[in-house]
Amino acid sequence: MESLNDRKLKYTDLKMINQSFLNKIANAKYLGPVVSVYLNSGMPKNDRDPKMNVAQFNSLKNEAVKRQQNYLPSLSHDQKKSLEQDLENVKELVTNEPATTRFPSLVVFKSANELATLIKLPFPLLPDRLVIDNSPYTAPLTAMLQLQKKVLVAKLDIDRTVFFLYNLGNCEKITHIPTQSQNEEVDKSRPNKVQLHHLVQLKRHLKIIDDYIYRQFTNQAFDFLIVIGHEKTTTKQLIRQLHPKVRERLLQEVAVSPLQWTDANSCRLLVEKTLVDFENKYEQEAISEVIQARGQHGLVEGLEQVINAQNRGLLTTLYVDKNLQQEGYICPERHYLSLSPEECKICERAMQKSDDIVDELIELAVAKNVDTVIFSQRPELMKEYQQIAALIYLTT
Repeated sequence: MESLNDRKLKYTDLKMINQSFLNKIANAKYLGPVVSVYLNSGMPKNDRDPKMNVAQFNSLKNEAVKRQQNYLPSLSHDQKKSLEQDLENVKELVTNEPATTRFPSLVVFKSANELATLIKLPFPLLPDRLVIDNSPYTAPLTAMLQLQKKVLVAKLDIDRTVFFLYNLGNCEKITHIPTQSQNEEVDKSRPNKVQLHHLVQLKRHLKIIDDYIYRQFTNQAFDFLIVIGHEKTTTKQLIRQLHPKVRERLLQEVAVSPLQWTDANSCRLLVEKTLVDFENKYEQEAISEVIQARGQHGLVEGLEQVINAQNRGLLTTLYVDKNLQQEGYICPERHYLSLSPEECKICERAMQKSDDIVDELIELAVAKNVDTVIFSQRPELMKEYQQIAALIYLTT
């Protein structure tokens, strides 16, 4: 029998966390059950009572076992033994892994030697949960990705342009492009030919920057662009040169002095503030759509009505309060959702219990390319609509 040390969890870099990654592990076939764990604050050790963390984990495990009373007895002896080892392995990790200010949450997917993934997230996930099933429970991460925006930051300095990637609360430098001409301003005392030379060099440099930004948006699926520079003339010239599709994604033009911007952490703070301002405005505009549609046949309100519309494939836009949580049931084969333990109305099979049917609903909506607005900054705006609403196709 293999030891716990042979089944170590492997840290997955935040740069790898995207919908393709989640789809890959969710759609894979596993020989045994999969343990999925979502924990806030990494369950750090408690100095007063070291047993508290173990008790908390065991409580989550016991709840997960109760929910799968029909599934677990069907496992073979070897599968049950493997599950016990996986649970011990995960418990050992999460009860000892130190929490940090930058990474207050842990996500774990474990299934023997086939899957051993540890993800540290720089923002809290609620609620804590442990799920045992035949595939990874990725719905909360899918919903989380909807809240996060991938931003490319271009900082124009005199001697170079530096690019930063902001994703999942983390910001890092990805490359820089040297400036061929370090003279941004035209010196009127110089001969015309010299001035013209520097202007041509600057224009070429901005064209290189424009091409790089366009390739990044085409290949890396960025949501937004932020352009930063201490010289407004140059930044505005770059913005005018941007491809129209990229210019539409320009989130902000920021003027800062070189001393105001020192490292990737400066980038992270600026992007996060900019995104909060954007989300406040975006959610206010979204609720205006709901208000306008209310009273018409194209809007449904409340979780039960939205689920019914989802099951019929009628959703066009989904609006959700980020705090909405509700247990429910899902058919893993037909993706039919319900708030009650009924049989699937499509295949007539028993449905599986879900810790949070709202997460499942969001995951299905995203998979079907339904526009999804999660109210993270202004959740109170959805209170009047029972925390969830949707625009639907009108049927005749």
